[in-house]
This record gives sequence, C-alpha cells and structure tokens, in this order.
Amino acid sequence: MIPGYELLQDLTAAKLKTLLPERASLLIAGSGTGMEIRSTAKSNNQWRYSAVDLSPEMLGFAKEQISNDGLNNDIDYFVGDMKEQTFTNTNDAALSLFVLHFIPDDGSKLAFLKKIRSSLKDHSYFISADLTEDRGQSSLNAYHTKCWS
Repeated sequence: MIPGYELLQDLTAAKLKTLLPERASLLIAGSGTGMEIRSTAKSNNQWRYSAVDLSPEMLGFAKEQISNDGLNNDIDYFVGDMKEQTFTNTNDAALSLFVLHFIPDDGSKLAFLKKIRSSLKDHSYFISADLTEDRGQSSLNAYHTKCWS
C-alpha cells in the first residue's frame, strides 16, 4: 500500500491533460498493472501508449483491467527490459511511477532513465515518482545532470 497512490494517478492524468495534445504518444516504463494507462486514458481516448514491463503476467493483468474499464486506446505491449526497447524520439510523454526502487543502483537506474530520455521527442514530458530514502540533494543532482543534460 502506498499512501496517496490514487491521488498521484489522478494528478498525473490531470497534468498530462493540460500539457499534451489531443493526439499524443505516451511511454509507460514499468507499466505493471496498467494503472497509469487506466487513469490517463479516461481523459483522452486518442492517446496512444507503449506499455513496457518485465513481467508478462503483469502485462496480462493490465490488459484485462484496461479491457474491463472499457478503454479503447491504441496500446502496444512490450515484455522485456527498457534497455531492449527501440523507441527513439517517438513519445510526447513518459511515465515511470514506482519503478526505480526495483532497479539496482549499479548503473542500471541511469541506463533505464537514459533509455526513457531517448524515447522522448524534443520538448516532451517525463513524470516519475518513487519510493526513496533521503541521501541528500547531491544524488538527485547527479541523476539529473547525467540523464537530462
């Protein structure tokens, strides 16, 4: 259980609705149960999605939940690691919610974030939220500098 999880989903959907055009492509990196798609697709049925997750079971559950919600967005599902994906400058936005804490901090987090960055068009948006421990501002600054500069 993550306090505020549903609120985060609602805020993310509302923010994207104000930022993105009527027709947009979104990458969901670590799509899990499909909650990000379910919450954002309700506000725009013309958004396209690329959902990536390591677990075929989680993607199967996501498909089922999205179908149960009656959503008819164009969604491509990819089983595998983000580093194996070939998205290049194709997305208007990317979401990675509660994924990074599962990735080892041995260079894999940085590779994951760089892969997301390479999937985005210029002037696009990336929203990430995660469970963290306080290691000071220097860690956050290091990721920002390496990934987005």
